[in-house]
Amino acid sequence: MPDFTKKFKGPPLLHQGCYGVCLIAFYKPKYFSVQIHTDRECRVWIGRIILKSSFRALLWHLMRTLSTGIKSALILAVLVSGWSCHNDKRPELFKLTYPPPPIEFDIPPGLNTFDTHVYTISPISSQYAAHLNASGYTEDDVASIEAGDAYVTARFGDVNLDYIRRISVYIYDPFNPSDKTEFFYLDPVPYKNQTSIRLFPGIADIRSYVERGFFGLELRFDFRETTPVLAEMKFEFELRVLGQ
Repeated sequence: MPDFTKKFKGPPLLHQGCYGVCLIAFYKPKYFSVQIHTDRECRVWIGRIILKSSFRALLWHLMRTLSTGIKSALILAVLVSGWSCHNDKRPELFKLTYPPPPIEFDIPPGLNTFDTHVYTISPISSQYAAHLNASGYTEDDVASIEAGDAYVTARFGDVNLDYIRRISVYIYDPFNPSDKTEFFYLDPVPYKNQTSIRLFPGIADIRSYVERGFFGLELRFDFRETTPVLAEMKFEFELRVLGQ
């Protein structure tokens, strides 16, 4: 058995508690194509690879080919790994909550399942400077700004959103729209009756976008079936301003 505290064709696994995914790294080193610097990034990254269809296919293959004892050990390791990373020690200085301003858009009926359907909202005032001054902190106290909670919701709670297969949200510079970073996502969206969908936070530091004063949002949707009715939607999210 290899030493899982060493690197596998990528950056080292920085959290020694995450031995469960180390086994996956041994079989599938491509999952180490991302940089992991903090404990929160570790937990988010583990959740994201578990959602990948290729990860689930790999796990199914291992379950069919490994002995019963090793199967049990693997399942336990993967389950425990998400909780075994230490807590993020960086303090949360304050939160930025949107809206205001309202972030609303419509999904019309008849959109196909082949294309990715994109909605852009820009510019949005970040309100960062005002919140920073009100908090009593300074720019030197801020280490990063990261995604918190986010919801995509039918505005009047009257539309079942089970036809949505994937959601990805990017933040971008309104003066340079090609400069963008994904900061919320859900892939796949669970197939169930729901009028509100909670997204996973990304691990990117988006401070450079927020501190400019204005930013744009790009919401990308993929559908598992043709959109059935007009859906009047809203997007609500929080950003976490973290200290050193």
